[in-house]
Amino acid sequence: MSAHEMAHSDEVPADARRLVGIFYCDCHDPRVAKLAGKCAASIRAAIPDAWIVHFTDKRTAKFSWADETVRKSGDGMGFMEFRIFHFGAYPHKEMLFLDADTRVNRDPWDVFLDEFDVCLTSRAEPLKADGEDITDQMPFNTGVMFSKGPHFWRKVCQGMKGYPLDERMWFGEQVEIARLAKSGEFRVKEVSDADYNYTPKTRDEDTSGRYIVHYKGTRKEWM
Repeated sequence: MSAHEMAHSDEVPADARRLVGIFYCDCHDPRVAKLAGKCAASIRAAIPDAWIVHFTDKRTAKFSWADETVRKSGDGMGFMEFRIFHFGAYPHKEMLFLDADTRVNRDPWDVFLDEFDVCLTSRAEPLKADGEDITDQMPFNTGVMFSKGPHFWRKVCQGMKGYPLDERMWFGEQVEIARLAKSGEFRVKEVSDADYNYTPKTRDEDTSGRYIVHYKGTRKEWM
C-alpha cells in the first residue's frame, strides 16, 4: 500500500476532483470521530464532486467517508505542527482544509477564482486570553483555509520548528501562519469568518446562509 492509502477501489484521480482535506487523529472520544463523519457528509451535500482526504497518523482507523487516507508519523511533533506538516506534504493546486468540527452549508469554491497562494478567514471579533487582546498575534482562525499549493505550509512548518513543544501543540500554528502571511512572501487573501468560518452564538441559530460553520470549543455538541 502506498503512502496515500486509498479508501475505495473505484476512485477517480484526485486531481479530477475538488480536494477537501480533514485532519483527524484518534483522541479516544467517539463523539469527536462522529463530528468528522458529519463534516464529511456536509461536504458531500454541498460539494458533490469533492474528493475528501483524511490526514492522520499511523494508528487512527480508516473511515468510510474518506476517498483517500494519508498516514504519516507525527513522532516528535506537536499536534498542530503535525497537521501543517501533512498539508505541506500533499501535492495540490487547489485544496480546502477544514477542521473536523465544521459544517459546509454552501459550495465555497468560487473563492478559488481569485489570485492567491493561501486564503485565510480573518476574525470578526477580538481574540482574548486572560483579558488581553491577542488578535494581532492570531488574526486568522485556521479551521478553514483555502490553499493553492503546498509551499506556504512547508514554510509554516519550517518556522514552527523553532517554537517550544507546547506552542507547536496548539497556538504556535496560528502565530506562525500570521507571521508568514504578514511577511509579504506569499499572496494572501482574506475573507471574513462571518461567511466562511462562522462561529454560532446559540444551538438553534439559523446558520443556513453561511458558507461554512465552525462548532469550535464547547459548541461541538451543537453539531
